Amino acid sequence: MKKLLRVSFAFLLLISLIAVTGCASESQTAVPVLPGSGNAEFVLTMQIGNPLMSVNGVQTEIDPGRGTAPVVRDDRTLMPVRAVVEAMGGTVLWDETTETVTLTCGTDEIKLTIGSTDAYLNGELIEKMMELNISQMENTITQNIFSRIAPLPLLDKYQAYQLLDNRWGGIATDLEIIQTEDFDATKQVDPNMVIKKKGDKEEEVQSGWVGHVIPFELVQTTVLKADYDALKAKEARLDEIAAELTEIIDSIDEGDRGDFLNDDNTAFVSKEFAAKLAEIYGDVSSPELDGLQGYLELLDAKAGKAEKLHYVNTHPEVSWANVEGNPPYTKGKVLAYVKALRAAYIFPEDSFEAKMAQADKLMVEEKTVKSEVKKDAEALHLKTKETIEGLSDEQVLDLLRLKWIAPLCASLRAMPEAIIAGLEKAVQALADKYAVTYVELDEQIKASETALADMIDELTGSEFDMKGLSEFQSLLKGE
Repeated sequence: MKKLLRVSFAFLLLISLIAVTGCASESQTAVPVLPGSGNAEFVLTMQIGNPLMSVNGVQTEIDPGRGTAPVVRDDRTLMPVRAVVEAMGGTVLWDETTETVTLTCGTDEIKLTIGSTDAYLNGELIEKMMELNISQMENTITQNIFSRIAPLPLLDKYQAYQLLDNRWGGIATDLEIIQTEDFDATKQVDPNMVIKKKGDKEEEVQSGWVGHVIPFELVQTTVLKADYDALKAKEARLDEIAAELTEIIDSIDEGDRGDFLNDDNTAFVSKEFAAKLAEIYGDVSSPELDGLQGYLELLDAKAGKAEKLHYVNTHPEVSWANVEGNPPYTKGKVLAYVKALRAAYIFPEDSFEAKMAQADKLMVEEKTVKSEVKKDAEALHLKTKETIEGLSDEQVLDLLRLKWIAPLCASLRAMPEAIIAGLEKAVQALADKYAVTYVELDEQIKASETALADMIDELTGSEFDMKGLSEFQSLLKGE
């Protein structure tokens, strides 16, 4: 239903773009009218993925023999404009030389050039960046945008101007730098100076680098995308770990909580957590752990080499081969193996001990990932600096297009989408409000009256009461 609505409103928007007098009523209503047909209603219906459309109730192929159908791409509904215009009695002409499509309906005409806004801005800002007049360029672009949306009565030209003005300050600053310092300024990086407090004094110190014109993040998300995505994946994992730790804390029963949690019960306290975990693992017992504990007691008792070797040979329940080194084993190696065995021990699912063990694993992983994130972020920062300094002229131009032109064009193209969304929301609200028709309401009222009339038959009372109820029952039955 929602996709059908979006297609319908995209169609209505198209009508508003084309129609001035010939393809819609003079009052610019939302019901399109065929040229020369007076006020006859014209209804065209398309559905996403369906190669058939309905024109005034008659089903026909949208694009005969080709299977063309409306589609959704990147949250945008794309529909075959030729089928819509021709169904309304209009024509669609394509000029391959200028890449321009001309839509004609009655006496109205609109021309759309493929990529025109992008191409225009590229010609004005990129190709002329060294000689253009910065103080006049915003007005020049504004007038061009105004002329483009003049045939589109649903679009607010001042909103379009505001979109340009919101970005022009940054564009103008970049252009001034390039014109005064030369094009190579785009490949320059500057020290990132920040204010830090040292004792009672504040001093300015360097904290990395920033692009003189090209932003670090833009380079990272394009030229260095693989490194950037890898770093972001690790940062996302840190967020996941934090969420999992919070979930574990919330699941711990009130009676099991202790000083291993902070006062707000929102985080583990490292020292107390380690002590509690050691206590939990201290209660873990198995033949192998008991055998290792006996060996540790020999070491504490300063037993001789022969006694220790004898203990090893007479306690096969211990997998001595898993202890690092050669017998007799040192205390540190044995303790390391004991720790590994305890870490591998599986507590009953959802038990307090299992939750603490899982929290320990997560905190160990968190420490490792934090270290990797810090290291990778520093490496990516330095790599970005080197990349900007080594950019080719063509790479700089591509990045400037992404910084100046792409965001502006995206925001301008979003204006019709906002209108469609608003219309869709308004109509959906009306559809919800009048979901129950008058006929259905009338039927419900009649059913209620009949049910109430039947209930009156079950009532008892005085002669006067029953006479009044009888009159009321006749009224309900329409007698």
